[in-house]
Amino acid sequence: MAELSIVVEQLPGHGACLIRATGPLTAWNRHHLRRAVLKCLTEIPTAIIVDVTGVHLVDRIAGAAFVSLRRESARTGPGVAFLLCGVEDRLLAQRIRTLDRNQPMYTGLDEAIDGIYNGPGVERWLYRRLPDGLLAPIDAGMTIADACTAWGLSHLAFPARSVVFDLHLIARRCPPGRQSLAATYDDNLLLVSVRTPTTPDTPASCARLRPPPGFHHKAGVTGHIVWTALPTRPADF
Repeated sequence: MAELSIVVEQLPGHGACLIRATGPLTAWNRHHLRRAVLKCLTEIPTAIIVDVTGVHLVDRIAGAAFVSLRRESARTGPGVAFLLCGVEDRLLAQRIRTLDRNQPMYTGLDEAIDGIYNGPGVERWLYRRLPDGLLAPIDAGMTIADACTAWGLSHLAFPARSVVFDLHLIARRCPPGRQSLAATYDDNLLLVSVRTPTTPDTPASCARLRPPPGFHHKAGVTGHIVWTALPTRPADF
């Protein structure tokens, strides 16, 4: 039997990681896919796209790997979108749909990349490239406030706008570049982050950055990211 082949690529223009897998997916080799995803998660990209074109499911138990990886991605840093594309094997598609109806599955890579910016409505996910200069924190504040309202978190609109401004100020110490805003939430936390692209040739004053309590900073291959979390329950304010 052929082996499962895995190739990892960076999508720096989108701050994402692409994992291409081909071959049989079994209970014995699923850990290879898991290891590749977990390695990418250490960089906290905006998203991990797994292209399974050419993958066929051999053992039904192996299909559960995508469910657990999606959960781990959502719990990493400020939340990392986990997207699948090229699911051509009918058994694999059926297994994923049975275990996790909310798992986004896209036809091809271009569609998956578009999913980073325009995720399905069932996903509590926001990603937006911000304008340059002084308009960045203004646009980010309006965007996160609108998202809070759309998600039924109107009580977080003002606190989230304040947090986004703080994140913008912290991110200004990272390498210069166009900032991006990302946000996601579960039943307990609203996770908000601001990202700037990695610029190896430009020294960053964030090398020894000590963010305020509750704020986090990470410099990775795809970019620099700062994030924080807000409790979603009104009683916590």
